[in-house]
Amino acid sequence: MNHSSKLQRSVSVLALAVLIPTAMPLSADAAVRENNAFCSRLESVREKTESQVDERMKKIDIRQDERLGKIDARQAKQDTNLASKRAEWDEKREDSYDALSEKANTDTEKAAVATYEKTMTEAIATRRGSVDQAIATFRTGTETVIATHQSALDQAVKTFESSVTTAFDKAETACDNGTNGNEVRTALRADLKAARETLRTTRPLVTETKAALTTLKSERKASVDQAVTNFKATAEAARKTLKTAFEQ
Repeated sequence: MNHSSKLQRSVSVLALAVLIPTAMPLSADAAVRENNAFCSRLESVREKTESQVDERMKKIDIRQDERLGKIDARQAKQDTNLASKRAEWDEKREDSYDALSEKANTDTEKAAVATYEKTMTEAIATRRGSVDQAIATFRTGTETVIATHQSALDQAVKTFESSVTTAFDKAETACDNGTNGNEVRTALRADLKAARETLRTTRPLVTETKAALTTLKSERKASVDQAVTNFKATAEAARKTLKTAFEQ
C-alpha cells in the first residue's frame, strides 16, 4: 500500500473517530428533548387549561343568574297583571250588583239580590284563594327543583375541577420522576377525558329538572281548573236561584 493510500485511510479513520462521539450525543440529546418537550411546557398547558375551565364555569354561573333573574321578573309581571285584572273584574261586578239592585222592587227580589251578592263574593274569594295557593305551591316547588339542580351541578363542577387538578398533579409528578414525556401526555389526556365524561353524567339532571317543572305546571293547572269548575258550579246555582226569585 503506498503512502498516499495509507494517508487517505488514516484521515478517514480519524474523521470517523471524531464524528462518532459527536453524532451519538446529539442524537441522544434530540431524543431527550423530544421526550421531555411536553414536560417542559406542562406548566403552560396547565395554566391554559385551568384558565379555560374557570372561564367556562363563570359563564355557567352568569347564565344561571340570568335565568333566575328572568324567573323573578316573570313572576312579578304575572302578579301585577293578575292584580290589575282582579281590580277590573271587581269594578265590573260592583256595577252588575248595582244594576240588579235597581231591578229589585219587592222584598223577595231585594233579599235574593243580597243573597246572590254574598254567595258570589264568597265564591270569588274561594276561587282566588285556591288559585293563589296553586301559584304559591308551584313557585315553591320550582324554587326547590332549581335549588336541587343547582346544588347537583355545583357538586359536579367541583368534582370536575378537582379531577383536572389531580390529573395535572399526576402529570407533573411523572415528569419529575423522569417519565417519558409522550407517556405523560397520553396519560394526562386520558385523565382529562375521564373527567369530562364524568361531568357529562350531569346532563340527565337537566332532563330530570325539566320533567319536575313540567309536573309542577300540570299540578298547578289542575288546581286552577278545579277552582274554576267549582266557582262556575256555585255561580250557576246562584244565578238560577236569583232568576227564580225574580220570576216569582
